[in-house]
Amino acid sequence: QNPDISLHLICKASEYKQGSTTFLTPDSNLLQAAVVYCPPIGHTFKGPHKHIPCTRTTHETYEAFIIHKGKLKVTMYDVDESNLGQEILTEGDLYIILGKGGHGFEVLTSDTIFFELKNGPYFGIDKDKIFFNPKS
Repeated sequence: QNPDISLHLICKASEYKQGSTTFLTPDSNLLQAAVVYCPPIGHTFKGPHKHIPCTRTTHETYEAFIIHKGKLKVTMYDVDESNLGQEILTEGDLYIILGKGGHGFEVLTSDTIFFELKNGPYFGIDKDKIFFNPKS
């Protein structure tokens, strides 16, 4: 495990910093994430906008999961497929896989719902995923 490389990011809803916008990933990451606290009712954000077309090349899949309801256990793996640990995710929690790390999920409540976001396109299971037997 290289301590200089972040493979997984977990932001627990109970730990969000009240009252300020907090960027969770550096500008160099393929997936940008922030916790945004909105100002008072009626405030506008710099006005309507759209993004300038530009070319972004990626060679890794980044995924983000937001737990809407229920409980999910995530097991995180290093690039060598060794187990880095587990975390229980609950309503409002955010989990981001930063490219090279592996992961596995276990549903802990029957009512679990989560949102999954990732960069695409998806090329199908045979071209997009590698299944492995975790190392101890």
